[in-house]
Amino acid sequence: MKRGLIFGIVMMIGCATGVSVRDLVVPARAQNQTGPSYQYSAFYILNSSNEQVQAALDKYAAQGWRLSNSFHSGCCGVQLIFERQVQK
Repeated sequence: MKRGLIFGIVMMIGCATGVSVRDLVVPARAQNQTGPSYQYSAFYILNSSNEQVQAALDKYAAQGWRLSNSFHSGCCGVQLIFERQVQK
C-alpha cells in the first residue's frame, strides 16, 4: 500500500513536470542571425489566492516582465512563467 502511494505521488510529480516543460518554447533563430534574446523567470506560488497571483503579476510587470505562460499545478499552487527581452 505504502509503495503504491509513493509510486503514485512520483508519477503525479513527473507528469506535472512534463506538462510544465512541454509548453515552454524558446524562439528559434537561424545560424549567424541576430535577433532579440529573452530572459525567462519561473515563479511558483504555493496555496495561491487570487490576491497573491495578482501581486506577483503586478510585481513582475513593474520590472518589465511579460507573462509568457502559467500552470495550475494540481492541488498545491500556480506556476507563472515570465519573459523579457535582454538589452544588448
